[in-house]
Amino acid sequence: MEEKRSTPPQEFLVVILATKSGLGRDTDIQILPSLIEIKGQPLLIHQIVNGVKSGFSDFIIVYEEGDEDVQKCVKVAQENAKEFFKLTKIRFSSVSHDVSQKSASMLQSIAPLLTTDFIVIEGNVAFNFPLFRLVDMHKARKAACTVVLKDRGEKGVSKDAIANLIGFCEDSSRLVVWLPESSQYSIPDEVLLEFPCIQLSTSLEAMMVFIMSTKIMPFIAAQTDMSFGSISFDIVPFLVSKQPLNLTFPADEESDEEQSGSSSSQIIIHSDLTESDKEKAPQPISTYGFFVQKDFCERITSQASLKLVKNVQEKSKEPLFTLLP
Repeated sequence: MEEKRSTPPQEFLVVILATKSGLGRDTDIQILPSLIEIKGQPLLIHQIVNGVKSGFSDFIIVYEEGDEDVQKCVKVAQENAKEFFKLTKIRFSSVSHDVSQKSASMLQSIAPLLTTDFIVIEGNVAFNFPLFRLVDMHKARKAACTVVLKDRGEKGVSKDAIANLIGFCEDSSRLVVWLPESSQYSIPDEVLLEFPCIQLSTSLEAMMVFIMSTKIMPFIAAQTDMSFGSISFDIVPFLVSKQPLNLTFPADEESDEEQSGSSSSQIIIHSDLTESDKEKAPQPISTYGFFVQKDFCERITSQASLKLVKNVQEKSKEPLFTLLP
């Protein structure tokens, strides 16, 4: 049964990375994942329709220069369903080949367009959970970043996903450790002191769907001594490492420091906040996990994973993905 909401989260922007950035170098997928047809409809259109039905009206489609099929695909869908798309704004932004291979680099290239909190979806992700559920959790937690995660259990993460050590608080889903693949793991003492009960896992896979605060991009841009190529392996680990409970983004209001020319991308540390102060404090730099359980969510990274998606769709009693009306 299709889930509905009473208040569409129209203030959020949806960014779809319709490139091959989600594919490994040795992939046997030849076609652009966004154009792969599932039930007669390109994956990109499934993603957009899910967003529209969840109440979103503003989309940015990022594609590689010269790949005009992405725009054609969307325009055909808009022409065939004018009534459905009549309140939807879809913009396109092209990036060079080199930039198109790196998810974080693509976000940095469109940073001037990211004027509100936004959802990022890799072009090869097939999912059926309504995006508003992700937004509802993100807003309830007052998160700076929310990551969709899937527990692969004993099977482990796919060969196309670098194994991570992820630590989280089970009662809140707050991520407190995110360490890329390494021969040796080390958890900082301050993390253990602040979060004495941590669940650790190397079987959680980031499904390449994220929500981010608009303040993240200037914050990242201010880190001039660092390079951010991937969202999952550069931006998210960095944010998780910078999120003690008393660490926040600057307030929206202009402070005396900002008026004097101080960078708005600097972080501010608040010590010994009272409960009343916390309510007024700027947005904390906190990252949460949205754990996919009963819903379907898979990254198409190979012919085998594509076959899995199509087989699950064929065996499902109800349509897994949202089709155009």
